[in-house]
This record gives sequence, structure tokens and C-alpha cells, in this order.
Amino acid sequence: MSVQLDEHRQLLADRKRVDALSRAIAAIVAPGHIVLDVASGTGILGLLACRAGASRVYCIEQSGIIELARELARANGFADRMNFVKAPSSWAEISEPVDAIVCDQIGHFGFEAGIVEMIADVRSRFVKPGGRIMPAAITLHVAPIELPTLRNELNFWTTPVAGLDVSPAATVAVNSGHPLSLSPDALLGPSAPVYVIDLETVVDEPIHFSGSLIVDRRGTLDGIGGWFVADLGAGVRMTNAPGDPDLLHKMAAAREHLQSLRAPEGKSAKKAKFTG
Repeated sequence: MSVQLDEHRQLLADRKRVDALSRAIAAIVAPGHIVLDVASGTGILGLLACRAGASRVYCIEQSGIIELARELARANGFADRMNFVKAPSSWAEISEPVDAIVCDQIGHFGFEAGIVEMIADVRSRFVKPGGRIMPAAITLHVAPIELPTLRNELNFWTTPVAGLDVSPAATVAVNSGHPLSLSPDALLGPSAPVYVIDLETVVDEPIHFSGSLIVDRRGTLDGIGGWFVADLGAGVRMTNAPGDPDLLHKMAAAREHLQSLRAPEGKSAKKAKFTG
């Protein structure tokens, strides 16, 4: 629990994140609304919904931290309005339709933490016609990157370990995602939005996208970096884009690297083609 609790501490300590979530919930939750907080963790979104006037909040959480969420509800005077369901969201049942669904299960690249599957399922089962979803949409952005630290990590697999050949792992490593810290200086060219996940209509199916990226400075193409811009509704956004003034603190050290692409040392390409 201590590791999980510290993860939530970092999320709650990110003032930009909490402020954005608070403003969005205050805008979409009206007095008397019934709200579902899916993958609720400490129940912070449910607490914010109660503060915005929700008459009832259902918190669905499969881990033991739900017991702490109950205590937080009592500590803040909302125990009579918050109901807790300890189960995976796909198994959970609640007794009435809801006016809004709120969820903060956004990964480093927007979708890999399971938000698409969760929202598609609970929206189809629980939300009233015209009900609100937060976040409303997540836009995925990618850019060509030069990152020597990533290059060094990948090159590890080309060197024997205790006299043993570990090079077969190199192919896996260069075609895997890597959480990274990206600064604007790491970008070899402009970023491009490649996919918009509309969580008010999305269904649980594979995401596919393709396109081309421009490399406009000399360097080594080490990979394609990706990040998200989440539309929380009511004009409120949340992002982990490199250099963005609204950059989330918790996400600042963890971008999602999509795919490693190697170019000759010291050379740059005019275009980087990618598929995702």
C-alpha cells in the first residue's frame, strides 16, 4: 500500500493537475447530479464532485485504497453522498444511471492506462442520454526525437552480459514503448496531432494511426516521442507536452516513447514515417 499511496501523493501534489480537474468538475457537475468516478483511487474526483453539488457519487475502485477513500469521504463530510464499489469497473454494478462520469486514468501517452476500455464500458451501461464524460477527448501528439540517454539504454543490449549474448533483446527494446523525460530541445522537428480519442463516443477497439513527421535540424533520430492533450470539458485542458506552460508535474518525468528509429550517427532525415 505504501508504494500505491505514494503514487497518489504525487498525483495530488501536482497542483496544475488537481486545479484542472477541480475546474472541469465544477463546470460539468451541477447541484443534484449523480456522478460516477471510475478507477477512483483516493476518491479525489468524487470529493470534488460532491463539493460541486453532486447529490450522489459512486466510486468504483478495485484496489484496497478504496478503504482510504471511505475515510477521506468521512473526513470531508461527504460520507452520506459517496458510495463505494470495490471491483474492476467491468464487473461493477450501480443502482441508477448517472449524469456524469469522471476519470483520471490517463497514461503517459493518454490511453495506455486503460481509460478507453473503462469509459467505453461504463458509458454504455450507466450514463444518461446527454450525460457528460470527463475527460471529453484526448488528442495524441508525436514528434521525432533525439535522446542520447535512450540511445545508451538501447545499446546496452548489444553488449554481452557475463560473456552471454543478449542481443536478441535489442529488437524487442527498439520496438517497445519507454517512459522518458523529454525537453523541447529533444525534438528534431515539429510535433503533429495524430489521433483524437472522443471519449463521449469511443468504443473498445484497437487504435490505428499513420502519418509523416518532418525532421528540420541535424541530429540522430533515436525515436518518436508522444504525449497527450486532454480536453476535460468547459475549456479546461491537461497535458504532458514538452515545454507546455501547463505541463503536469507528475508526467514531466515520464513521456511515452512510441518506437525507436535509428538513423546514421550525425545525420538527419527529411521525413520520419511512422505507424501506431
